[in-house]
Amino acid sequence: MTGLLHDAGRVTGVRLAAAPGGAEEELTADLVVDASGRHSALPEWLAAHGLSAPPTEEVALDTHYVTRIYSRRPQ
Repeated sequence: MTGLLHDAGRVTGVRLAAAPGGAEEELTADLVVDASGRHSALPEWLAAHGLSAPPTEEVALDTHYVTRIYSRRPQ
């Protein structure tokens, strides 16, 4: 995605480019879901159209990753 389409304060679709710097295409939609994660450009795109950013909610996780190598017994 390279940007949003909007009309009267409502997002109506997205702008797409097949390759960086390539020709853009407009895709209209009744529902647009941004699933691009924490580095999303959505707040900037909304601000460019005079719209406010959606509220964010952060959840703290205590996730730990561990690696272990096991040796097989000969039998």
